Amino acid sequence: KTPSEEVKVELINTLATVCEGKMYVEAESARLHLMMARILEANGKIDEACAKIQDVHVETYGSLGKKEKVEFILEQIRLNLIRKDYIRTLIQSRKMSRKLIEDPELESQKIQFYMLLIEYYMYEGNTWEITQCWYKITETISVKAQPDTMLINTMKSVVLFILLSKHNNHQQDMLYRIKQLPIFNEPLPYPEVKSVSEEAEGSMEVESAVTTTSSSTSTYAQNVPLLASFYHTIQLFTTQELIPLEFSGLSDIVGHIHATCNNTSNTTTNTNPLPYYLNYSEKIEELKKLLRIRIIQHNIRVIANYYTVITMKRLVVLLELTGD
Repeated sequence: KTPSEEVKVELINTLATVCEGKMYVEAESARLHLMMARILEANGKIDEACAKIQDVHVETYGSLGKKEKVEFILEQIRLNLIRKDYIRTLIQSRKMSRKLIEDPELESQKIQFYMLLIEYYMYEGNTWEITQCWYKITETISVKAQPDTMLINTMKSVVLFILLSKHNNHQQDMLYRIKQLPIFNEPLPYPEVKSVSEEAEGSMEVESAVTTTSSSTSTYAQNVPLLASFYHTIQLFTTQELIPLEFSGLSDIVGHIHATCNNTSNTTTNTNPLPYYLNYSEKIEELKKLLRIRIIQHNIRVIANYYTVITMKRLVVLLELTGD
């Protein structure tokens, strides 16, 4: 122990200078840089703290254990994220070995790593990568051990961001895989779906009508009722039927957008913290608008399967849009 912080800082700087450039004490040098960065951060000097560990390439150090390496890289990513240096955040994240982070002994570090990546991709607006990160978190033992809290919240985020992702083969494949997850495996009827049915035969153009039906296939995991609206939404997006712009369960989806962007959905616990370091409340309206766009895009694909020719007036009615 040192008598004061000033003496401690002076001692650390002296030792770091002695260790500089000496391979046989590279581990000690890295620890000293990290120690100094934490002191600087505690004093509100984020830029200086970030610069202190920015160019320490621990991934090449053979004398450091894997856990120390991972934690050092996580600190580099975290400080760059707080600093809002997103380019360096991405560069530092690429130092992390995806194979190494899957080690069961590094589960808490794995969760923190993917949470940091979620923050980066939230800034980028990359909903597909956010989905991948949340899905990785749901696979961890500590999250599965808390099905009533952690697992439900993370699964809600998985569903939300896969629905917000651009429609392609990869997105559809993952959407169907999520639909088959054990957490959704016990059926319970859920009403109300709109479908497009053929209205008349022998017409020059294919005419269709929107009818409201009761879907016996819309189901969700009976043992996890809090996911009802989310599973219902998956069912809507995986069925060739029109989705109402104000469908049942929309309020729950929108509520989770608010919770995610305001950092209230990921409750920090002693056993498994899922913290956000930044606030993304400005993204709320953007994500809500994107959800509406994904619903309209789905409906256009459904209509394209039933119609060969359609008037703009009829299309507007089916899409529940205004004439403008």
